[in-house]
Amino acid sequence: MWGPAVHRTLLSLIALAVVTITVPGRSDAQIRVEANGNLGYTIVNPVDWLGQGAFDTERLVHGGDVAVVFGRRYGRGLQLALDFGYQHLLSYKFIQQGVPQAYSADVYRAAMTTRFWFNEGLWFGEAGFGAFRFDDRTDPSITAGFGTAFEIGERLSIPVRARGAVVFGGTSEIGPVWLSTGLSYRLRS
Repeated sequence: MWGPAVHRTLLSLIALAVVTITVPGRSDAQIRVEANGNLGYTIVNPVDWLGQGAFDTERLVHGGDVAVVFGRRYGRGLQLALDFGYQHLLSYKFIQQGVPQAYSADVYRAAMTTRFWFNEGLWFGEAGFGAFRFDDRTDPSITAGFGTAFEIGERLSIPVRARGAVVFGGTSEIGPVWLSTGLSYRLRS
């Protein structure tokens, strides 16, 4: 599915996350599991992206993701997250040999993001890189976002954020932007 360079990079970052949370003196690290729903819009010119004419374009982004987040929200202000999800990016029709064809860009995505907290832990920004897996290829991507989390219990919170990505495809880039919310559960304190 992904090339050797992507595998090595992801394994290196996972190893870094494991070392970060298990180094002596860091036993107070937190691990959170987050599940989110997404809704947004895809910024793309379907004609450029497809490389031919397109019509009946629908660009609504929807889907969901699950993330494992390492690090304290208030401690050093940085967290590392492994993020996996599914998104519908767009759908459209095109003519192939005189016959209308329908296409739906549904992808699986994975990302490694760094979340940095500011304003005394009230807001966070995030940036990372990853990949979007289409039916016939895997394209690299960069992701950025900002948001906050509302504490609703000792271990439970509601993250709310705006995110965007640039997916570097073969013919042109595609840029989904979305709002995301869900639940975050702290496994250990």
